[in-house]
Amino acid sequence: MDKNHGSGKKYATAWMEVTRNGDIGFFERQFKTPYRNTVAFCDWLKSSGCLAEKQACRVADAGAGMGGALYYLSTQFPNVDFTGIEINPELVDRGQHKMQKLKVKNIRLVVGNIYRLGNAHRDRYKGVISMQTLHVLPDFQAPLQKMMDMIPDWIAFSTLLYDGPINSKIETHDYTMPTKGKPYNQKFHNVYSIDLVRKFMKDRGYGDFSSKPFEIDVDLPKPKTGGFGTYTVKTQEGKRLMVSGPLLMNWHFVTAKRTGRRKK
Repeated sequence: MDKNHGSGKKYATAWMEVTRNGDIGFFERQFKTPYRNTVAFCDWLKSSGCLAEKQACRVADAGAGMGGALYYLSTQFPNVDFTGIEINPELVDRGQHKMQKLKVKNIRLVVGNIYRLGNAHRDRYKGVISMQTLHVLPDFQAPLQKMMDMIPDWIAFSTLLYDGPINSKIETHDYTMPTKGKPYNQKFHNVYSIDLVRKFMKDRGYGDFSSKPFEIDVDLPKPKTGGFGTYTVKTQEGKRLMVSGPLLMNWHFVTAKRTGRRKK
């Protein structure tokens, strides 16, 4: 585990780079039309028993962006109080403005580094979610440990996973989106092992573990720029594969419920 994780330096560098240099429209578009990944993740929360439509509880979202995905979840779980934790203050400000405009009452966005949350978020939430965030971070262990330190009953997340004992560290340079000081936009698309994630969480008291690959239900066109932007291709059997730039986007949903005492 990197020595800088305790202060969150690598998290700040990785995530701020993505949210500052990335397409702000990625975060804004979900307020109008939720992504199919978000809709399916919401269904996963229901089918896994984490949340029910009329349930009243508190849930935190680690890496909430502008809160567009949370906005959709708030319509499906109107009695849940959502707290979106986001390190980029610009996204929090934009998201708060959106929530006020849409008159959303059950979402609160706060500026926070998930590596340095302190006691303010400890033992406060029924569940902690993280949507499409873990894959841009240096590893999965440190952020998941911080989520478990919040002592929720369950943790649910979506990220890029491989069903085998292999982790892949992937850094990309997108030359279709030059940024200040660079002719490219730097991103991370790390793929983590389901087996290793399962063992890590089980060893720390979250042993009721389940995962499911996300299978998109619509066709998406290929971007004309040749850069990043998810599109679909079909296999001979008719299964849709999600691709972005040169990468296969093997999204998975995971839930891990607390089953025992955590290791210190």
